[in-house]
Amino acid sequence: MLLSFLLSSVPGDQPDGGLLGFVTPQVQNLLHVPLFALLGWAWCWALDQQCRELKKIILLGALISAGWAVLDEMHQLYVPGRFASLTDITLNLVGVVIGLVLFTKIRTHARGLP
Repeated sequence: MLLSFLLSSVPGDQPDGGLLGFVTPQVQNLLHVPLFALLGWAWCWALDQQCRELKKIILLGALISAGWAVLDEMHQLYVPGRFASLTDITLNLVGVVIGLVLFTKIRTHARGLP
């Protein structure tokens, strides 16, 4: 979460292109997916340490990660040269879903469940 906050805090109007200036905007957009997949997976993994009920883990992991996806995008409204984007929110949410699916598959496989 800290990484996504720091990356979205970089002003968009920097002459050198900012922190990821060497990466094209299209690739920057696509990087939302793995970043938020990792976030979704990490939340589920952390929640799995406290709760063993898969439905609860997935629901809480989804709510926390999706909530952060939207809040992080809204945060950009206050960063010079940045703006909130529905496309970015969608890519964030796609990443979250991928992370939740990966967590479920890995957890199920690790426990030998069908």
